[in-house]
Amino acid sequence: MVAGSEYRHQALADLISFREVFASIFFVSIGMLLVPSIIMENMFLVLAVLVAILVGKSAIVFVAAKTLRMPLRVCMMTAVALAQVGEFSFVLLFSVQGSGLIDISLENSLISAAILSMFVTPFAMSFGPRLAAGLGKLPRLRQMLEVEMAEDATSSVCKMQDHVIIGGYGFAGRELSGALKDHEIPHVVVDINVENVRRASEEGVKAFFGDVTSQDVLMRLGADYAGELVLLVNDPGAAEQAVRVARRLAPGLHIMVRTHYLLDIEPILAAGADDVVPAEREAAVEVASLVLNRHQVDARRIADHGDRIRCQTEECP
Repeated sequence: MVAGSEYRHQALADLISFREVFASIFFVSIGMLLVPSIIMENMFLVLAVLVAILVGKSAIVFVAAKTLRMPLRVCMMTAVALAQVGEFSFVLLFSVQGSGLIDISLENSLISAAILSMFVTPFAMSFGPRLAAGLGKLPRLRQMLEVEMAEDATSSVCKMQDHVIIGGYGFAGRELSGALKDHEIPHVVVDINVENVRRASEEGVKAFFGDVTSQDVLMRLGADYAGELVLLVNDPGAAEQAVRVARRLAPGLHIMVRTHYLLDIEPILAAGADDVVPAEREAAVEVASLVLNRHQVDARRIADHGDRIRCQTEECP
């Protein structure tokens, strides 16, 4: 009734603060269900159930995401993030209490394993990118992907010198690759999206499947003797990690990063990037230029206004 009324937005605004309180109470109460003595008494059973939950759910989610043709990195991160037991599982467990459907010892072990799965998920998520990078080394997966792997890049990349490594082959990556090709500048592409790698290969670009945040991948692509690394990935966390790895591997390498938001500039620069181009800022420049041009403002003043926008996030003279 409230949702269908004209007061629904105000009602939601009044109730939204309670959501965080109720969520805190829920997770605190769930944590209080963890009894260390039960874990010690049924250590093997609890660990077996925990492993079955984490591995089973991860495998199901990974296969589902891969069936939807999502990038391997997204598949792995999603699988790890959803590996834990959901809140509704506790509702199911408590609803069968006293019914005799589940043995009391198994019920206690299930509750303990479910709580532990929530506890270990944040730690597992931190290893998600490394797991995604390691998957590309599996022989069976290499056959399924049917693309060149970064591990196979050494023989062709070693002939290059001062080449450009492009991380990501979306729209910006394709345009950059086309520009470099037109001017006969050697470059290679690395992407964790299989479809992007296939498209690049079909267009005659040296493209390899791999995680640009991996030191081994960057070494295979010749980062230590390359001229520039251009990161055009959509994940700011991955971009920051790639910058750290590349800077540690090749201190003299010029690193340029395209990011979406202004908030990402400082962390990426602190990681060691030389240039960061935020799409948010460039979009503001383009919008302002188009509007001013329609109002017949002088081109020089339009250019000055664009420079002022850029200077808000850069050290300008």
